[in-house]
Amino acid sequence: MKKSGKILLLITMIMLCTYSVAMAKPVVGVLLSGYEDSTILRDGKSYIGTKKMKLYPDDLITAPNLEVIKIDWFPNASGQFEDNKLRVVYEKPRSSGGLFGFLRNFIRHLSANERPRGMQEWSSNRGADDADMILPGPDATLIPGELVNFAWGGAQGGQALVVVDSGRQMVFRKTLNGENWIDVVPEEMNLKAGETYTWKIEGLVMADQCKIRLLSEERLKMIKTDLAAMSGTSDLEKAAYLQFVSDSYSDEIDLYWLSYKYLKQAAQNNVKDDTFQKLWDRYQQHVKDIEKAE
Repeated sequence: MKKSGKILLLITMIMLCTYSVAMAKPVVGVLLSGYEDSTILRDGKSYIGTKKMKLYPDDLITAPNLEVIKIDWFPNASGQFEDNKLRVVYEKPRSSGGLFGFLRNFIRHLSANERPRGMQEWSSNRGADDADMILPGPDATLIPGELVNFAWGGAQGGQALVVVDSGRQMVFRKTLNGENWIDVVPEEMNLKAGETYTWKIEGLVMADQCKIRLLSEERLKMIKTDLAAMSGTSDLEKAAYLQFVSDSYSDEIDLYWLSYKYLKQAAQNNVKDDTFQKLWDRYQQHVKDIEKAE
């Protein structure tokens, strides 16, 4: 499949993706038939099985007769029997090639969703000051050489950006001169791969514990290769890729902050269509889910 075809599938997949806490996990299968009287246990909640119901990793299916249930499994997914129940198991693709193969199957089964409640519209002045934003987000993974925008909700009076390691030792401090945001590259902060850091603004009380970490070498290579291959694509397509790869490798990658940068660029170019709005909604929902989990 040509690159343009892969990207088209990716952007369409993002448009159709469900809005739920399970959004941090990829859809790995779909119920086709035999689902009558079945129950799906997911994240401590029970759901009644329905036709074309999406299945996520670790879902547990119960039914009077599991043998009659037919499931369209996506690549790297399967069912494993556990005490008369069927566990949905999934092995992450090891390369972006596997990721795109997953998307080709994923797109066939999804249908458009209504916008979730409580999502903000993109305002005309957003991106100029990001006054209500905490950036780069609750648990961001950073890319060496990629400029990171730190913002703290527009609060004034901060004296310095401070980064501490897991032992609460300060590894970086940069004095502020009245700004309520600052751009920094990871190399400037002396970050090390495998370590989780917390940043704060000296002189301000911040309600959130904002964590950052570097991408692992393996994932960094994958992301850089993919973004280089997407050099001729639109800002929305890059934002879609970054959100999807973050969901697919949620324990290793969180590049929603970078997707936000591409959304800002798209907005500055007056590209604010339905695709844009759904990507913006997904960004907001992701931040809410991360904060709720912490």
